[in-house]
Amino acid sequence: MDNFSLKVAKILGTNNESSWAQSYFFTPENKDLLEKRGSLLACFSLSATGQESVNPEFGQDLIDRLQKEYYEQAGGWPMQRLVDSLEAIRDEVLESQLEFVVEIVAGVFWNGLWYFAILGEGKVLVKRGPTISVVLVGESEKEVVSSSGKAEKG
Repeated sequence: MDNFSLKVAKILGTNNESSWAQSYFFTPENKDLLEKRGSLLACFSLSATGQESVNPEFGQDLIDRLQKEYYEQAGGWPMQRLVDSLEAIRDEVLESQLEFVVEIVAGVFWNGLWYFAILGEGKVLVKRGPTISVVLVGESEKEVVSSSGKAEKG
């Protein structure tokens, strides 16, 4: 898609001891990797559920982990790699038995298509012309949901 532009809006609260949120956008400089995987957009949220406070370093580790999981293997379809990446993060968090909830809303733009996946609660909204539509809703910290669609002019 020629002259494609991406505008991202984020609404994030102030980070504190019981919550942390961050948005992240990455486009690989490696042309081969960009052709095989596209650009990655993700919003992360951590919320404490017990006495333990949320460490922002753990949030940064999640960002690094998602990027590594998604881009590390060159084979496979981007949608499956995105879902597999979020499932790997989910499994690690559940096994760690930490007292906080991890939520990730992620999208990959590749060859004119958007691939979206959500771990936990979250929504993906897309604007086409004058209409804003919900295209994906996540509701469970144990399930990754996904959807895809074609990016269109306007």
